[in-house]
Amino acid sequence: MSSYEQGERTLAVPVMAHADATMLVTMDRNFYSYAFWQQGLATGARLLFRLSSVLNLPREEVLADRSYLSTVYASAQDRKKGRDGVRVRVIKYTLEGIPDAEPRYRLVTNWMDPTEAAAQTGGRAGR
Repeated sequence: MSSYEQGERTLAVPVMAHADATMLVTMDRNFYSYAFWQQGLATGARLLFRLSSVLNLPREEVLADRSYLSTVYASAQDRKKGRDGVRVRVIKYTLEGIPDAEPRYRLVTNWMDPTEAAAQTGGRAGR
């Protein structure tokens, strides 16, 4: 660990280095960055991060469970040039019956197969 002055994102970087292919690593929306995602991919772990609504994730291919494939980039410039993109699977969902819930949530994962990890959970996924 570190001192209390260290932020959560700073502390998460060395923790991610201990992930491996036997793990599913979940992170809340304030932890996502392209660099941190790349670090997680290098471990071989399955990643599942909640995202803020500002990250641009256009639908490139809709899957059977209504999740979809998109591409993340390090910068807007890389997106414009189609350079160094990483393919991801996006899962959108809502929380019904939860007071003050956001209208919609998004998860991004490198677990690409919707038959192994379907987005349908009984709620309203994929909308």
